[in-house]
Amino acid sequence: MAITIHQQPYQYTALKQKLMVVATSTNIGQPGFRYVVEVSVNGGTINTFYVQPNLSGALVFDLYPVVYSKMDLGVNSSDAVPSLFASTTVQDDDTARNIMSVATNIYEGYEVLGVFTKQATAYPLTGAASLINAAFQISDGFNPDPATHFALTSGTSYIMTDLVRSTYAMDDVLSQYSLGANTIGITAFADDYGVLTIPAAKM
Repeated sequence: MAITIHQQPYQYTALKQKLMVVATSTNIGQPGFRYVVEVSVNGGTINTFYVQPNLSGALVFDLYPVVYSKMDLGVNSSDAVPSLFASTTVQDDDTARNIMSVATNIYEGYEVLGVFTKQATAYPLTGAASLINAAFQISDGFNPDPATHFALTSGTSYIMTDLVRSTYAMDDVLSQYSLGANTIGITAFADDYGVLTIPAAKM
C-alpha cells in the first residue's frame, strides 16, 4: 500500500524542458482515488494538485507549468555592474536568486466514509530539484543527463548555451591576463551585464 516513484527530474537540471514526474500507487482501486501533488518553490507557498490516474493507473505530472514563472534571474537596475576581471562573490545554490529550488511531495487521496481524505504518508522526490535558467535542444532528446550535457571538464560539452565549451576557450588571452586553464570567455558588448549560472562542484 504505497507509492513508487518511477521518474523525476534530475536534481540539478535545466528549467526550460518538460520536468516529468511518473509514479504509481497500490491504492488506485480506492473510491475517488487521486494523486495529491504538493509543490513549493524556494520554500514558499505550497501549490496543491489533485491528479486523476491515467488509463494505466499512473501519475504523469509535468512540473514545468507550475514553476517556470518563478525564476528570478537576479538582474535588477540597482545591481552593481562589476568591472572587467573584477572579483565577485559567488552565491551557492541555496541562496542564489537564479537557481530555483523545487520541493515536491506526492500523497495518496481517496474517499473515507464518503469524505475525500489525503493520506498522511508523504512520498517526496529524491532531493529538492535545483533548476537553472537553461534549455536543451530538441535534438538532445527527452530528459538528457545534465552531468554529461553541461559538464565543465569536457571540451565538447555545453555551458548552458547552444555552443560547446571549446568555443569559449580564451587560449589567446590566457597568458596575457594570467588566467587559469579553466577560464571560459563569453562574447559580449561593452555595456552588457547579467547573470552567469555556474553549478560549481555539482556536475
